[in-house]
Amino acid sequence: AAESRRQGSGSSSSSQQGTDLVFKVKSPLKLYWVGQIYDLYDGQEWAVGHFDGQRNLPDSVIYEIITQQFIMEKWVSYRLFAAYKAHGFDINKGQKDGFIFDTRRNHLELLQTDFPRTPFRYTASSILVMPYDKKTAKGPPPDYWIEPVPRKYFLRLPPKRISERLKTLTASLVRKVDSPYDKAVKLRDYLRENFPYKLEADPLPEGKEMADYFVFELKTGHCEYFAGALAVMARLAGLPSRVVTGFSPGNYNALTGYFEVHEYHAHAWT
Repeated sequence: AAESRRQGSGSSSSSQQGTDLVFKVKSPLKLYWVGQIYDLYDGQEWAVGHFDGQRNLPDSVIYEIITQQFIMEKWVSYRLFAAYKAHGFDINKGQKDGFIFDTRRNHLELLQTDFPRTPFRYTASSILVMPYDKKTAKGPPPDYWIEPVPRKYFLRLPPKRISERLKTLTASLVRKVDSPYDKAVKLRDYLRENFPYKLEADPLPEGKEMADYFVFELKTGHCEYFAGALAVMARLAGLPSRVVTGFSPGNYNALTGYFEVHEYHAHAWT
């Protein structure tokens, strides 16, 4: 079923994933396909605070723009997909006729409740920023922060909702770790190595804070639990973070040159 028209929440619930083909995409790289990005957390759910925007990249940042050709085979969302960081979209005029889309530079969203006929084709372009290489770069690293809001926006947590035991655990995990990247890997590996993945996990009980409940009580869960818990712990460690929902790359078909993305490729990540 298509997601709610409500401006999105990343809930900690999941149902058995189907096998239907959702879309095919021709891309020069194997990438994750972003649907929605969540940046506000209330202790139980992640929600959309502001639309994912972008400041102009500094001249010293090296990047590439890649194009992806999508063919939607089954509508599962009003928000269409693209590799991060989406930069622009193009829809064939014939397919767009009679349908209203929000085509802001960083996302493409259908603004009505009925859907165009499938297969539905569109093209997305995405900016891929190349990592700073101190071996070949000249001068200090540039400012890679391209969000239109400051870093502290992505550090916000609900007051009085985050448990002291989660704060203590997070602090102990990153205490002797220096770089932000290494801190992120340390937190990721802690969750990956200590908590088994389970597709159909118990729902979050009313009144429970999601990250604390997952880490100390549930101790197993699906991707939304892992993504949400890592985002909370990252913020506690001073790392700006968000939760993303969409799809993993899918299965590459060497005969057609398309990645084939099915319902069971649905994913959430940090």
